[in-house]
Amino acid sequence: MKIGIIGAGLAGLTAAIELAERGFEVDVYYVDNPTYSNSYKLQAGIAMPLTPNDSPEIHIRDTLSVGRYLNDTERVWFTVSKATEVYEFLRGLGINFESVELEGGHNIPRTFSIKGLTGKYIMDKLYVQAKERYVNFVRSRVSSLIISGNTCIGFIDEKGEHHHYDAVIIARGQKRM
Repeated sequence: MKIGIIGAGLAGLTAAIELAERGFEVDVYYVDNPTYSNSYKLQAGIAMPLTPNDSPEIHIRDTLSVGRYLNDTERVWFTVSKATEVYEFLRGLGINFESVELEGGHNIPRTFSIKGLTGKYIMDKLYVQAKERYVNFVRSRVSSLIISGNTCIGFIDEKGEHHHYDAVIIARGQKRM
């Protein structure tokens, strides 16, 4: 089964690694540099309720409060509930956090950091791990999606070439395709 991933940030590379480990053939499409994305710019770290005085409930309360209770509560719960999995995944790739900091919006130190350059360290490691799993990186801008029914089955790139896949993951963040 062949999977196309649009975007080489944290979400795209994490998906690529997981899928490649499960035996899928994976192509990751990026625009400028496969390791330099918004994820690369992450400085402070990743907030996870894993310290002794913290809990998912406290983290969720802080998140909802900072969001002035306009957040989608179900999504906040879902995201925070994945912290242990995220931590174990990153540690399994060899990422070692150096400190746990108190960052804006939090009442407890829970931001796991690496020298104020957390994104750089994580993205560099994810890229190497993806390459080791034979993930294919393609420098190409996606211009439109190919939809069949309610399913995205591929996309058209800036040169007008059609790329068809068994599944497509859109993980492009905030930059334009």
